[in-house]
Amino acid sequence: MTSLFVRFNFRQRYNLFVFGAICIASCLLIYILNVALSQYAYSYTSQHWKNYAISFSETAKPSLVLASLKGGNVVVENMVTDKNIKLAAIYKENHKQFAASGHTGQCPWVSQFFHEPLFVEATSYWCFSAPIKHQGEFIGNVELVVSNKDYLAIVNKLLTTSTLVIAGFSLLIYGLVSLISRKFTSTIVEMVDVLKFVGQGGRGRRAFLSGSPDIEMMQEVFNNMLNKIELNEKILEQEVKNRTNQLKIALEGSEAANVYKSQIMALVAHEMKTPLHATIGFMQSVEKALARDIEKSDLSHIRDYVSRALKRAFELKAAIENILLQGRLEADSFVLNYSMSNIKSIIDECLEKAAPLRKRNRNRVSLQGEDIEIFTDKEALSHIIINLVTNAFKFTAGGDVMVKWVANDNLMKLQVCDTGCGIALENQDKIFEPFWQEDMGLGRKYGGHGLGLSIANELVKKMNGNINVSPNNGKGTIFTVTLPCPKGQTVHLRAG
Repeated sequence: MTSLFVRFNFRQRYNLFVFGAICIASCLLIYILNVALSQYAYSYTSQHWKNYAISFSETAKPSLVLASLKGGNVVVENMVTDKNIKLAAIYKENHKQFAASGHTGQCPWVSQFFHEPLFVEATSYWCFSAPIKHQGEFIGNVELVVSNKDYLAIVNKLLTTSTLVIAGFSLLIYGLVSLISRKFTSTIVEMVDVLKFVGQGGRGRRAFLSGSPDIEMMQEVFNNMLNKIELNEKILEQEVKNRTNQLKIALEGSEAANVYKSQIMALVAHEMKTPLHATIGFMQSVEKALARDIEKSDLSHIRDYVSRALKRAFELKAAIENILLQGRLEADSFVLNYSMSNIKSIIDECLEKAAPLRKRNRNRVSLQGEDIEIFTDKEALSHIIINLVTNAFKFTAGGDVMVKWVANDNLMKLQVCDTGCGIALENQDKIFEPFWQEDMGLGRKYGGHGLGLSIANELVKKMNGNINVSPNNGKGTIFTVTLPCPKGQTVHLRAG
C-alpha cells in the first residue's frame, strides 16, 4: 500500500488524502443521520400506533360492556380497513377472545398483565395492546397487529435520500478543494520534479512557476540555489581531479621513496656493517694478544680500553641490526621460514648474547620449561627472545630475570619475568611504538634506541600470535608471548 501511494506525485497524493477524508466524514455523517432518523421514525410510528390502539379500546368499549358480539365484529372489521393493520381483536377480562378479524395468537407477549398498554416487536410486524376500562375497572383489552413495511420503507427512503444528498455535497466539496489545491500544489509538484531530475544526476533543468509575486520570487530563489549547487559541484569535481593528480604524484613519489629506502638499507648493510665487522675482528684479536702478554708488561689499561671499545662496537652492531630489521618489517620484506627448532637452545643462545648486559647489571637468570622442539621460525623467535631478555636485563639492577615456556600441540606460551623498575600503567600501550621510551631526554638513565619491543611486537603479529605486558606482583614486569604452532608439531625431548 505504501509503495503504491509513493508512485503518485504530491498533487495526486494530496487529492487522494482529501478524497479519503471526505469519504470518511461522509460515511460518518450518513451513519449519524441514519441512526437519528431511524430512531425518530421508530419513536414517531410506535407512538402513533400506541395512540391508535388506545382509540381502538375506546371504540370497542360499548360493544364489550353491552356484550354485543355483532357490534364488536363491526368494530374490528372497520379497524382492518387500514392496509397496515393485519389483525384487530377484542378480549374479555380473562383474555378470552370476544371478537377478532382473523386468527389470533401471533403476538409473543412476554407479560400477560394487560391492565396497561403493551408493545412488542416481531420480525415483520408490531403488536399493540390497550386496556378497556369501564367506571375505573378493567373489563378487557384490545390487540392490534400492525405491519412495519411502511416504516421500513420510510427509513430506507430517508437513508437513500440522505446518502445521495451527502454524496453530492461531498463531490462538490472535493471538486472545489481539487480546483483550489491545483493552484498551490502545481508549484510543489514542479519543484519536486526538478529536484528528482537533479538528484538522478541531471543538470541544467530549472523550475518554471506561475502565480502570485511570492511564487515568482520562490522560483527565482529556487533556480539561483540550483545554479550555486551546480557551480559548487563543478568546483568540487575540479578539486577532486586536482587532489587525485596530487595523490597520484605522491604515490609515485612514495613508490620511488620505497625503492630509494631499499637502496639506502642495502647501503647501510654493506657500508656500515662490513667495516664494523672488520673493526670487531681486529679488536678481538688485539684483546686476545693483550690477554697473553698481560703478565709481561703493564698493558692492563690498554686492554680495558679495547674491551670498552669492543662492547660499544657490539652495541652499535645490535642497533644497526635492529634498525635494518625494523626497515624490513615496515617494508613487509621479512619472510617467515618454519622448521623444527629446539626452544631451549634458542633461549640459551639469546642469553649468551645478552650476557655482558646481565653481568654489568649484576642480574641473576633462571629458566623454567621442558626441553622440546617446536615448528617455528627460528630467526623470528630469536629476535623476539633477545629483545625481551635484553629489555629485562637493562631495566633490572641486581635482580632476577626468569624465562618460562610451555608448549602443546596448538600453541607455545613464553614469559620473560623481571624484578626491575616496572612500567607505568599509562605507558603500557605505548611501549610497543617504534623509538618510544619512558624517558625520552638526552640525559636519561637507561640507553637504547626504543626499537626492541616494537620489533618483538611486529614479529609476534607476523607469526599470528599476541604479546602483552603485566606487573610482576607489584615489582617488575612480565612479558607474555603466545604463538601458534603450525601443523601442531611439538616434540618433547627431555625434562628441562
